Amino acid sequence: MGKYSAQWNECRRIQTWLLSWFLGGLVAPFLLFIIPIQSQPKTFRQIAVFGYLGLWGIGTIYLRIRMSHFRCPRCSQYFFGNSRTPLRACPHCGLQRNEDA
Repeated sequence: MGKYSAQWNECRRIQTWLLSWFLGGLVAPFLLFIIPIQSQPKTFRQIAVFGYLGLWGIGTIYLRIRMSHFRCPRCSQYFFGNSRTPLRACPHCGLQRNEDA
């Protein structure tokens, strides 16, 4: 068990949630709204889909913010800085991703 393993596990957990939430959000509308409620009125379908998309968007933003606020285990600065994509190393101290000490 490494020195930073708990922090890296948290980072992987958030990243897994983000990817699952994002990809699941692309498939779920088809399974939840398009197939089962064809017999419902058009306005009900529109409200359901827009409500779902709103919740999905809020969830995606929340998880993305959690990911961007992940702190480097070594220097306690934001690991991802201003980057929009996950980095391989901390821009502040150079700690490689998933490195233990």
